[in-house]
Amino acid sequence: MKVRTRVVLGRAFALCSIAILAVLLLSTVVGAESAVDGRGSVGPDDTLLPGTVIFGYVYDDLDMDGVRDPEDLPLEGVYVTVRIPGSLMLPGTLLLPVATDADGYYEVTIDPAQFVPGSYIVTQATPLGYLNVTPAVVTVPVAEDEHVQVDYADHRAIMVSGILFEDWNRNGVQDPGDEGLAGLWVALRMPQGGTLLAPVTTDVDGYYEILVPLALNIPGAYRVTAFFPPAYFETMPNPVDLSLDLREWAEVDFGARQFYRLWLPLVRR
Repeated sequence: MKVRTRVVLGRAFALCSIAILAVLLLSTVVGAESAVDGRGSVGPDDTLLPGTVIFGYVYDDLDMDGVRDPEDLPLEGVYVTVRIPGSLMLPGTLLLPVATDADGYYEVTIDPAQFVPGSYIVTQATPLGYLNVTPAVVTVPVAEDEHVQVDYADHRAIMVSGILFEDWNRNGVQDPGDEGLAGLWVALRMPQGGTLLAPVTTDVDGYYEILVPLALNIPGAYRVTAFFPPAYFETMPNPVDLSLDLREWAEVDFGARQFYRLWLPLVRR
C-alpha cells in the first residue's frame, strides 16, 4: 500500500506541475500579444519596435474618410518632425525630420537621453498638390518606452499652378532672362460660372498655386485669370479656360511686358 500511495502521489504531483507550467506559458503568450496589440507598435516588418517610438503612415486618402484603407495610396518622401516637450521658459527640442519610405511609413525613435514625458507635437509637411483630410499637426501624450502611432491622411486636390513672367521678346515662352513677376494676383473660377476662389499672389519667382478646397472638388470647366497692372501688355491668352477632372493638376503660365520697356528702344533710336 505504501508503494502504491507513493506512485499515485508522484503522478499527481507530475500532473500538477505540467498544469502549472502550461498556465505560465499561456500567460506569457497572452501577455506578449496584449503588449503588441495594446501599444499598436508593430512596424512594417511585423516586429516590435524598441524604445520610445512615434511612427505611422502618410497616405493619399482616396475616399477622404480619414481611415487608411487597402486601396489608399502611400505617399513617399513626406517629411515628419517631432518636437519634444519643453518648459514655460524654453521650447522643446525639434528633432531632425524623417521622410516616409515607399510604403508611406515613418519612424522616429526618441533618444533615452532626450526623452521627457509629456505631450509631443508631431507635424507632417503636406506634400505639394495635396490637402489635409486629418490635421497636419497632432499633439500626443508619450510615456517612456511607449509606442505611439500617428497617421496622416491627405488627398490629391484639383490644382492649377504656373508662372507670371516678363516676356521680353513677346514670344509667349519664358526664355532665360525672362524674370518672374512677384506680387500679382491670380484667380480661379469654379465650373458653370460658380464660386470665384480667393485670389492668390505670385511669389518672388512669379510662381502661383491654387488648390481647390476638398469640399468644392468637382470636375468641369474652370477659368484661371491673371491680373497684370495697366502698364503691361499681355503676350499670352488671359483668361484661360480648362477642363479639369478630379485629382488633376494643370500648369498655366502668363506672359506680359511693360509698355515703357516695349517702346523705350524705339524712342532711343
